[in-house]
Amino acid sequence: MPVLAAGGIGNGRQMAAAMAMGAQGIWAGSLWLTVEESHSQPAQRESYLNATSEDTIRSRAWTGKPARMLKNKWTEAWESDDTPDPLPMPLQGMVTFDAIRRTAMYADKGEAQAVSFNAAGQVIGQINEVESAKNVVFKLVSEYVDTLEKMNASMPQID
Repeated sequence: MPVLAAGGIGNGRQMAAAMAMGAQGIWAGSLWLTVEESHSQPAQRESYLNATSEDTIRSRAWTGKPARMLKNKWTEAWESDDTPDPLPMPLQGMVTFDAIRRTAMYADKGEAQAVSFNAAGQVIGQINEVESAKNVVFKLVSEYVDTLEKMNASMPQID
C-alpha cells in the first residue's frame, strides 16, 4: 500500500527526508497557498506571507475536527477558558459554515482577516514570496534531487 507523507513538507530536503523514511510520495498543502494561481484573496495571501510557524495553532474552532490554521481573534476566542468546547464534526462546521463563507468572500474588506479561516501548516513560515506554481514545483524537485545527490555522495562506496 503506497504511503504519502504529509505535514511539515515545504521544500525538497523535507521531501527527501520523507522519502528516505519510506514514503512513496508527499502531500504538500501550504506550499500552494501563496502561488500566483491560488484562489487566495490578496489580504489572505499577505497574512500567509507575513506568518511564521509560531503564528499557527491547531484548533477545532472551524469544523470540530483538529486543523492547523493561522491564529487570529476567532481562534483566540475559541481557545479562551470561558468559551465552550467546539462541537464535534460535522456540528461545529454547521455552526461556522456561514462565517467561513462570508470571510472568504470578503477577505479583503475591513477586518475580515482578523476572524478568517486561514488553514496553514507550520511550514508557512518558510514561504515569503509569491511565485508561480511552476517555480514552486521546479524548486521542490531541484532541492529534492540536490539532497539525494548529497546523500548518495556521503554513502561509502562498496566494490
